[in-house]
Amino acid sequence: MKTLIKILCLSAFLFAEDIYPYFSEPVKQLEFEERKVNIIEIEEKEMIISGGSQFNFWYLIDQNQPAIVPGNIKTDYIYKYKFEIKHNNKLLSEIQLLELIGLNDRANEIRNTYKKQMDDYNNAISDNQPYIINLKKFDRQKHRIIDYPKANIFLLKYMNKLLIGYSLYSSLYNLDSYNSNEISNDAKEFYKNNMLKSIGLTSLGFFINKKINNKILTVENILNIRKPILIQTLTDQQLKSISESYNRKIYNEILEK
Repeated sequence: MKTLIKILCLSAFLFAEDIYPYFSEPVKQLEFEERKVNIIEIEEKEMIISGGSQFNFWYLIDQNQPAIVPGNIKTDYIYKYKFEIKHNNKLLSEIQLLELIGLNDRANEIRNTYKKQMDDYNNAISDNQPYIINLKKFDRQKHRIIDYPKANIFLLKYMNKLLIGYSLYSSLYNLDSYNSNEISNDAKEFYKNNMLKSIGLTSLGFFINKKINNKILTVENILNIRKPILIQTLTDQQLKSISESYNRKIYNEILEK
């Protein structure tokens, strides 16, 4: 009986079949684990990718070579994703995945679309050159000051408005008091002089205000634009499907060795 069990176990080992995604040989299984692509659903994240990367065609001849190698710098971009794409424990972007599995046209389409958005953004930034305006035309919602005047011109303008307001109020108060029938001639003369002084202060305030408004500022426009973000375009089903197709392909390649 023991002999029969040993024979059955030996037969099972000798005639064991490789069934996707597993190999009976640990060496092949390890190679497959290093080359396959894993898709993991996560909460939305983002990463900044500097420069480009490209598929290493030597990888098709010698699997000991890396599948992804640094390429010429194409653009730096912020990439938002909801599914982690991992290859040999390295995080890939959607573009890198498409290049890895040979869908270079689709990768270039996504990259070129995003590059066009970045070019438009950068052109808008570079075209936004500083220019000079009068303080009267300054709008905090539209302008950002580049070169401040030596004096705190905004405080000066505020204080001058207080002066104008006070002098106007004083002029009207003194005029009302001057027209009263219940005061003496000396009091009338007092209010008359005060009214003339207040009118003079009011005129001075408007004169100063005109000078302040003619003061020039160096500003640039506030642009209501955001830096474009590259968002993962493939759905979860598409990512899983093309990854599964790629994994089966490399599984068969290893199986035939």
